[in-house]
Amino acid sequence: TYNIYANGVYHSSVRYSQLLSLHEELKKKYGLDFVGQFPPKKLFSLSATQTDQRREQLEKYLQAITQRKRIVSGRIFNRHLVTFQQVSSGKEVENVELKIYLINGNHVVINISSDSFTDDALEAVATQLELPAELTFYFGLYVVQKKENTSTIVRKLQNFESPYLSVPSDDENVCIVIRKSYWNSQYDDQLIDTEIGINLLYTQVVDEIKRGWISISSNTKMKFAELAEKKKKGEFVQLARQQHNYGYMVFEMCTCDYPQENTNVLVSIGNMSLNIKVFLDEGKVKAGSFKLARMKCWKTVTKREESSEENSIMLSFEYLMGKEKLQWISITSSQAILMSTCLKDMTQEYIKGKRGQPIRTPSDRQRTMTESSISSASVETLGSASLRSGNVAFSESIESSGNFSLRSGSAMKKLSNKFQGLLQRGSNRNEEVVQNEIFEDINAIGDDDL
Repeated sequence: TYNIYANGVYHSSVRYSQLLSLHEELKKKYGLDFVGQFPPKKLFSLSATQTDQRREQLEKYLQAITQRKRIVSGRIFNRHLVTFQQVSSGKEVENVELKIYLINGNHVVINISSDSFTDDALEAVATQLELPAELTFYFGLYVVQKKENTSTIVRKLQNFESPYLSVPSDDENVCIVIRKSYWNSQYDDQLIDTEIGINLLYTQVVDEIKRGWISISSNTKMKFAELAEKKKKGEFVQLARQQHNYGYMVFEMCTCDYPQENTNVLVSIGNMSLNIKVFLDEGKVKAGSFKLARMKCWKTVTKREESSEENSIMLSFEYLMGKEKLQWISITSSQAILMSTCLKDMTQEYIKGKRGQPIRTPSDRQRTMTESSISSASVETLGSASLRSGNVAFSESIESSGNFSLRSGSAMKKLSNKFQGLLQRGSNRNEEVVQNEIFEDINAIGDDDL
């Protein structure tokens, strides 16, 4: 048996037979040539070496099918994954109430099935807020961990998981928050034209100014205060769009091996770049920017620290520092996987924009409602094992999805109350590389452009 981890977080536990059932339904729907071969079943008990070989084969299979947009956006894959999650929870499928928080601390309550998809929950929130349907997927649902006087974004929920089952019900410090999920600020124009759209956008901008994510001068601060007092939300947002770092996501303090080992840095992602503020001795601060188009590839690496039981997670990317000069740069952060997800989402949004493809709408979405057609093998009692996240390479066929890989391990019947307990432990092999589709040809770049 195996534990599934998606984006570094425990998702569910499955047996070989359940993954085989998923394969059989995918093969029936799409054909063997499209899905690929599934690791064959053995007649006799497996040795330790054979067991590890099977795990590696299953891992490669899972990574291969999650590179297919038709598969990861289809009902078969998503329904099986959510069913795995539901059965692993040990709970029966039931109608539940789920709180979804706004950035200002208010919340709405939606009524959904416990095995509903993230997209289903997001559509229910949009309906509750009376947000126009075509703007639903301008937003996303994010797992957020509350801390004293602040909060930290942990990750973005994907459609192969149930929001209800993805957050520990007994941990009041972890919640689900709706926030805008696009990177190009031009999409703001569609939100500004609607009452609920501008309210949601305004609330997020106010929060990001308070956090210091958006840099403003003392004079500009007075203008913002005046606009806020007059409740001119549209003008408030337009003024914010003119400020430095608007639309960026800023992460917690972490360390980087650039310009030297164990350098304290503040990372932000936005405007097609990953940016760092480097904190040097004597209070000096320097800023640097790594353009997304100059990243050849990146990966997340999870390693066990020898001096403690905690894992360290690194985002490493290969960067074009000069003509014909590539260099690996690594950032060690508890939010490294979220950073990787942001880079991937930003890249995909850019590619879709270049192709003239708008943000999807509910009418574009292939419905993945609960089905009774899943075989009994998919819902049998689950034991122990481990399937953990690696990164999926880009191709024209890929939709934003989870990052998967496979590990054998002990049983994991329920989620830990602590966020750290949700992350995979005891591994140092999470090194699946994401090839950047928008990396520019080295030979086409002059030194003056670098």
